[in-house]
Amino acid sequence: MTIESPEGATEKSEGIGVAVYDLADARFRLHENEGKIHAEELGKKYAYVTFFLLPPLLAVVAFLNFFNPPRTPLLWINVGVAALSLASLSWSAWEILRRNRRIKSLWIDRRKLRDAEKNAKIRLSVGGSVQTLWNYHSDIAAEIDDYRAGARRYRTRHNYFQTFIIIFSLLVTGVTTASAQFEGLEWVAAFLSFLVAAATGIIGYFKFRERGVNMQRAADDLEYEYNSSELGINSYRNPDDGSITDEVIIKRLKDFAERAEVIKSEQRKREQQMEQGPEARSSGGSEGGSS
Repeated sequence: MTIESPEGATEKSEGIGVAVYDLADARFRLHENEGKIHAEELGKKYAYVTFFLLPPLLAVVAFLNFFNPPRTPLLWINVGVAALSLASLSWSAWEILRRNRRIKSLWIDRRKLRDAEKNAKIRLSVGGSVQTLWNYHSDIAAEIDDYRAGARRYRTRHNYFQTFIIIFSLLVTGVTTASAQFEGLEWVAAFLSFLVAAATGIIGYFKFRERGVNMQRAADDLEYEYNSSELGINSYRNPDDGSITDEVIIKRLKDFAERAEVIKSEQRKREQQMEQGPEARSSGGSEGGSS
């Protein structure tokens, strides 16, 4: 039987106190980092507005050039629109590249903060098995970030294509209506219809919205289990006597690992189903129903 000296107990308590402070500091900085990433993502979305506003403007200018109304300074209109288009596209491209560099740097910082959080958790635990489980627990937090980033990426792509379809569908309607009075607009309407059909086909084939929803669902489910396991609530409640021993922590972390693996497995199955064609999915569902 070993008796720990008061000096050793003091050093141990001080070490735990430092680990607790480091854990709190890492989580505070993670929250701050997440806010910065969201701000940069929002600024990046605003930079894409130019790409959606220019096509209708160019369509109006093309309409004016095609019919050449009287007393219309087409030269100055063309020069002004060309200068505005180049300036707007240059600003948007520069802003998007600048935001992308910031977002990439923030994600690198987020990875480092996740490592600092993991290190603080391990220093709070004792025993090899507990450290391994805490290590896995912290890795799930990084996977939650990855799932959320993927969900935002797919959701953004879907919104861009959907906005494109809405704007160009309205242009098709307007040009088709005008083609009844002006000759030559049929080809413009046909070209715009082709663009709308192509964008619709891309959305239907790649299923950006469905992929984003699946990744967001996996992130939400993992976050629910992650927070519940840390707080000891829901399925991870402490024993009735309120004692929190190493055995209780190990059981809690093992239960969390099992549920996390189930969620990740379900997400992989959903991704595989997205890659399959409608025929394969329907045959798979009929086989599952017959069995």
